Amino acid sequence: MPTNANAYAGPSPASDRSTAGMFDTSMVTNSWLSRASIALIVGLVLSAPSEASRRLTVACLDISGYTTSPLVDHYGDDIGCWVGGQSAEVLGAKCDADATCQSFNTWGSNGGCIKNVAGPTAANGGVHCYYKKEGPAFCPDISGYTKTPLVDHDGDDIGCWVRGQSAEVLGAKCDADATCVSFNTWGSNGGCIKNVAGPTAANRGVHCYYKKEGPGCLSVTGYTVQHNMDHYGDDITCIQGATDAAEVATTCTSNPDCIAFNLVAGPKACLKRVTGSISANPSVPCYYTQLPSCLLVTGYTVQHEVDHWGDDITCILGATDMAELAATCTHNLACVAIALVSSDNKACLKSKAGPVAPNQAVPCFYSKIPVLSPPSPPPAPAVPTGNIIWAEEFNHCGPDSASCKNGLNLLNWGFSLGDGSIHGLDGWGNRELQCYTDAAANVQVDATRGYLTIKALSQPGKSCNNPGTSTSTRDYSSARIISKGRQSFLWGGSAQKPQPIKIEARIQIPIILGSWPAFWMLAERGAENPYGGWCSSGEIDIMEHVNLYLDGELYHTAYNTQWFSAYGGAPYGPFDRPFYILLNLAVGGQWPKNNIDMGSEGWEMLVDYVRVSYV
Repeated sequence: MPTNANAYAGPSPASDRSTAGMFDTSMVTNSWLSRASIALIVGLVLSAPSEASRRLTVACLDISGYTTSPLVDHYGDDIGCWVGGQSAEVLGAKCDADATCQSFNTWGSNGGCIKNVAGPTAANGGVHCYYKKEGPAFCPDISGYTKTPLVDHDGDDIGCWVRGQSAEVLGAKCDADATCVSFNTWGSNGGCIKNVAGPTAANRGVHCYYKKEGPGCLSVTGYTVQHNMDHYGDDITCIQGATDAAEVATTCTSNPDCIAFNLVAGPKACLKRVTGSISANPSVPCYYTQLPSCLLVTGYTVQHEVDHWGDDITCILGATDMAELAATCTHNLACVAIALVSSDNKACLKSKAGPVAPNQAVPCFYSKIPVLSPPSPPPAPAVPTGNIIWAEEFNHCGPDSASCKNGLNLLNWGFSLGDGSIHGLDGWGNRELQCYTDAAANVQVDATRGYLTIKALSQPGKSCNNPGTSTSTRDYSSARIISKGRQSFLWGGSAQKPQPIKIEARIQIPIILGSWPAFWMLAERGAENPYGGWCSSGEIDIMEHVNLYLDGELYHTAYNTQWFSAYGGAPYGPFDRPFYILLNLAVGGQWPKNNIDMGSEGWEMLVDYVRVSYV
């Protein structure tokens, strides 16, 4: 038999594959073989990604109004996807008809997705062609506003809505609010109206940014600006002929009584000792209000005169030292924001940082910046190449009954249970027919012979327990064991001097119609993993018998140039986090289909060992 069949995360070869006749059984003992089964050793080599890559040539149709690129894609922004009957022309028409659509792809058998973001793209051999809409045509014209695609100004929202808000509706909301000078559109027909119009910065999460046409009020550091507004009866002095907002701001800042100023026709500017309540005044094109002085604190962003309600962890009376408050919040895992409340002379630690709303009683609102830096790779091992890091030989259980179930060592393994409903995946996301259990009939270790048995059984009408949710009915039972939270692995060394690791197993699998055994890996997730849920966090399929080639040669290699992470600044993501191991035997599903050949004895998947070693 081959020493191993190496695999790396990546697309499975796209052709029908049968395992029969592709595996040399001459070295396998008779005790390990039975009718309709094969024994095999499969493995995976994890290493720091190489720079090598190659691309295929794909012919992409010319679609009017779009630029095209073969074998690339952008993830996480689908408006809608269709499996069949969708040519590039049809998808282009769908994208043209949707004001939020900026791009689309084609893949599979005449299928594809339309998308609300146009990039950045990354190599993807599973996508035939990627089409990007040319120009800002997806931003409709709104009377009284200038429009700019893919930019935004942060931290000045008057109000935001998630859906049901077209650009026309948001424009009407902005027109009705005297303090509104701009708005954006994003997501599924959502957007925000704003009291500041700039400066803007590139933001591909925003479809269109609209700025109210009218008086040109320059942005001035340390001041907010509002259009056609004023406050009466509080003038300190007026400066005839003043037109330079920056110069007037310098004069106001140096005057301890001045907290606002206006620019009025004449021209002149008036310094003011009171900011509110302001009211509409069309003769005052620009009204500037001095922002409160908020100290900058490392690890936090700061906003002025906003707050988030109903999430106070605790409030500290008389607190004024921001460095001390920041240290208190940083060491409290539940704390994500701090509000300084001037009216009550206190500071409140908060469990939520938004969405914020205007509140003049809070001069400074600090939000903790999430720490998403990947951990440093483990040091290069001081062991010879090829040494075992970890092994499960299935020949002993845990040290006591609490760490042992059906002969399986619970210090290394746990169980997936149910039909997937607990994760919102009926049929585990693949329309599989089995219920996974931890019953001895489905999963058992024979320590004397040193192997694990996972057994699928026909049990029509079986009650399937989905822990913490509900009970369903399934006609088959089986098992899936996982090393999640117990044993997980990442290539060693450093990006400059990588130390690859090999993950392998010796398995006997059924090759009967409808069976779907698998040996695979998923990412450990949690606060330390910024990539999110499946599949953004990655999946590595080492062996699935539906797609198996075993001929003693390399099965598949993938490089970091062939995938990308939606999380910026992580060129090797998501495969730069520890992954855990899964072993399971599924029944039916989208690949094997549901023509099941199972007798009363069921199917067996036998695992002799799982080993992890340095290469």
